[in-house]
Amino acid sequence: MLGADFSAFLRSYDLPYQRGIRFRDERIPLPEMDLQGRIPYAKNAYYLAMESVAGATPLHEAGAFYIQEPSA
Repeated sequence: MLGADFSAFLRSYDLPYQRGIRFRDERIPLPEMDLQGRIPYAKNAYYLAMESVAGATPLHEAGAFYIQEPSA
């Protein structure tokens, strides 16, 4: 199912633990400093800074995005 992104997905298991965030659509309602670059094998997904408190915002509770371990 991942096609050309399969090798990037497998490499993610060799990296230190990271948090990821996936937005419901193309809008990014967080400060840029919280985002650490795109996750190449997931749509609308970015690596999230470990110190980010994105999960404590009303947008998270409203379902605008969700936070997870990137390889999930």
